This record gives sequence, structure tokens and C-alpha cells, in this order.
Amino acid sequence: MKTTALILMIALASQVAAGPHKERTNDLNLTEEQKTQMHAVKQQQFEKLSAAREAIRAESKAAMAEFLTEEQMAKIEQKEQHRQAHKEKGKEHRKMKRKGHRKNKDSE
Repeated sequence: MKTTALILMIALASQVAAGPHKERTNDLNLTEEQKTQMHAVKQQQFEKLSAAREAIRAESKAAMAEFLTEEQMAKIEQKEQHRQAHKEKGKEHRKMKRKGHRKNKDSE
């Protein structure tokens, strides 16, 4: 039950952390100060979400370690490392893609 509540909290926090996209805030005519404040709120929510995810992962690993063998836990860890490496590749790809998008906008 506690885990379910935590998962629901994370789901809601992820919506807040994702925050409104630029397109959604453009019509608000935010001042520079408001933009800074908006960014700060989003950053705080992102940090809370990250901490909650880590707590859930640690709780899950501890629970699994009670009934899985060391070999099985090692495989889980290996899969987690593979997932993390894949995630980092995706981040780099999106970063490069955004840079290309900015260059195209600048040349227009």
C-alpha cells in the first residue's frame, strides 16, 4: 500500500515536473523574473521526483534481495546498467537533435 501511494505521488509529481511546455507558457507573457521562478519550481519538482524514484528503486532492490539469489540480483543489476547506458545514449541523441533544430531556426 505504501509503495502504491508512493507510485501515485511520483506519477503526479512527474506531471508537475514536466511542467508546461514553452508553447503552453508563451501566451502567458511571462516576465523574465516569472520565467526564472517557473524554471525554479520545475527544477525543484524534478529533484523531488528523482529522489522519489531512487527511493523506490532502493526499496524494490531490498525487497527482491530477500528472495532472489545473488546470481539473479547480479542479472538485475546488469539489466539496470544496460538500461541506464541506453537512457544516456537517448539523452545525447536528443541533445544533438535540439542543437540541429536551433541551428535551423537561426538560419531562417
